[in-house]
Amino acid sequence: MGTQNPYDFETFYHAVCADLQTKGEVHSMSKQFSLLGDDNERIKFVLEKNFAGSVHWKDFNFSPKDRSESQKLRNLGNQVYQKNRLSEALEYYSQSICLAPHPLPPNTYLNHPQDQEDTFSYEELALGYANRSAVLFQMKEYELCIRDITRAFNYSYPNNLMYKLFERKARCQRALKDYARALESMKEAEMWMKYSTLSETKTAGFKKDISKQIEFLAEKVNAMTMEEIENMDNFGPHVSGCLAKPPPKLTENHSNVPCARADVKIRYHPDKGRYLVVEKDVGPGEILLIEKPYSSILLPEFYTTHCQTCYQRVSAPMPCWCCSKVRFCSDECRLDAWESFHKIECQQLDLISGANLGKNAMLAFRILTSSGKIYLEYVVNKVKEELEKPENEGGGPEKLGFNEEGVYDAADYRTIYTLVGNTKQRGVGDLFKRGLMAAFMLKILELTPFFFNGGSDPRNVKVQDKILVGGILLTHLQNLPCNAHEIAEIEIPSGSVKDSVQSEIGAAAYGTLSLINHSCDPNVVRHYHSSHAVVRTVRSLQAGDEILDNYGYHYAVMAREERQRKLYNQYYFNCNCIPCNNSWATYTSLSQAAVPLAGTQPEQAKQIISEHHKATKQYKKAFDYVLSGKFSMFSEALPILLEHLTFLDKNITRPIREYNDCQEAVKQCYSVEGNSYRTKVNSKKEKEMIV
Repeated sequence: MGTQNPYDFETFYHAVCADLQTKGEVHSMSKQFSLLGDDNERIKFVLEKNFAGSVHWKDFNFSPKDRSESQKLRNLGNQVYQKNRLSEALEYYSQSICLAPHPLPPNTYLNHPQDQEDTFSYEELALGYANRSAVLFQMKEYELCIRDITRAFNYSYPNNLMYKLFERKARCQRALKDYARALESMKEAEMWMKYSTLSETKTAGFKKDISKQIEFLAEKVNAMTMEEIENMDNFGPHVSGCLAKPPPKLTENHSNVPCARADVKIRYHPDKGRYLVVEKDVGPGEILLIEKPYSSILLPEFYTTHCQTCYQRVSAPMPCWCCSKVRFCSDECRLDAWESFHKIECQQLDLISGANLGKNAMLAFRILTSSGKIYLEYVVNKVKEELEKPENEGGGPEKLGFNEEGVYDAADYRTIYTLVGNTKQRGVGDLFKRGLMAAFMLKILELTPFFFNGGSDPRNVKVQDKILVGGILLTHLQNLPCNAHEIAEIEIPSGSVKDSVQSEIGAAAYGTLSLINHSCDPNVVRHYHSSHAVVRTVRSLQAGDEILDNYGYHYAVMAREERQRKLYNQYYFNCNCIPCNNSWATYTSLSQAAVPLAGTQPEQAKQIISEHHKATKQYKKAFDYVLSGKFSMFSEALPILLEHLTFLDKNITRPIREYNDCQEAVKQCYSVEGNSYRTKVNSKKEKEMIV
């Protein structure tokens, strides 16, 4: 049995099916497979049949460094830079940096296919960073420029050109009003002039200019107060570290559910499993949950535009030490990725991302590579023990995912392993295909250092280790389609919030967020700060109310029958929320008339309509601020919008179009605080990022 494309899973899967069909074994194979009791038995069956035995790949499946290509791209950057096409130059230099030979990562044990010699040169890297710093300076990206200059220094930038970099660094620091450091850099530039190869005339001119700059900066420094000098370390430019803004913080964390606030509780019901409730009244706009995912991935189409670790859009990226495929915003993010997962995945990344497995399978793969075999095995065995415990000894389904201390910790793998996979609702064909995918992924995993990390011999992995790891993969291939969340970013065109576009840039596994059930009329909204999910209320909740999210099928934008069908096909449940039970109309058909709540007395109803009329004036003003993209006014608009939602909740019958409009405006205010970027259209009709 051969495959047309060795990277493509779908080609492999169809070849297996065709082979079984030819041999007349489909019926008997289906019958045998349907009798298997759990994921370990299923993966054992697939492995014993050796379906993936004929799949062979190279030892290394990644995009390595390439010195000549790096030089070529840097030269292209130089050409467009001379024509002042800065955005193009920036990208050419970034590509050159990613392809430039690089020192190996710290404490590496990888078999690197490139020759490493004592005299190995990293000149392309230094020149790439230095040239890109010139572009960043022209673009007034002074902090990013300083970062690149520092990197050029780290990779032995030529001595005869050092004066240029120090002078550029000083100009950046001056622009940032960091005068003391600018003075130091300008003096360094003056010192390095002795190595320059400029003509005597140019040298004299440059030295004269530097002397003037030093004189100006010395005056500025002399005018600084002692307090300003002492605070330099705290208030200097942001020239190192991750570029992502930190997420907001909870005022009071729950002792048993650390990523939720104190009044959020986990409950259990046989019909709907575990779910979250609030124990006291909550108004709109309150944060209930801030969760860092257990594991997450950046989608491959964003590898060249976003940081692999923090998911921030990067205009001046750092490369991986080994491959040329991924990018990072900082040293910190690069090291974090390497230590967490990239050292396992790096040299098979073309295979992992090019196998047409889909985002949920890639996320399942990342869960394994970021956890390690020893920890996975420990947790899986622990969960099995806990499932066998009777309820009077602390067992039972409501305790699923909690650790020995009774804490539901989102950083604990058991919160992900125990998520529902709806195995019983899946057909034999569905499970068989997922079993083949798990075996296919296991084959990729054997090419990585994953099993070596777990103490096994990577060239001769034990059958029981394959069954353990393959079984875990198969579990996640079932529970992630029902539980994984997108990581989103919103693009906001200048002055036109209504034309904002939300993109799914990544996927993540959140142990706590996954416990929130669906409603077609949700009472919370999610926004993403880097990979952190921040969950806020968008309706008033009363004590005991369940927290309800939306799984992508909202009553305002999709008809009831279509929502019901799609929810059942993906999540295997029939939705019984209020909009479904009462057949609420979609947005365009919603009433625009404000009607007081049923049972309101006539006199009180008149008063409510009068108050609504007054409140609507303020609300419309705030709504217009948001719609027109006046970001500076969002902080003023938001409290008015939240107050209006509270008023509508207490007094006006839903559904009503005004309520949806108000909710959307609130969501927009919060979205600009999270993963978002604003674009403008310049004279050449190019998009540029506004920082």
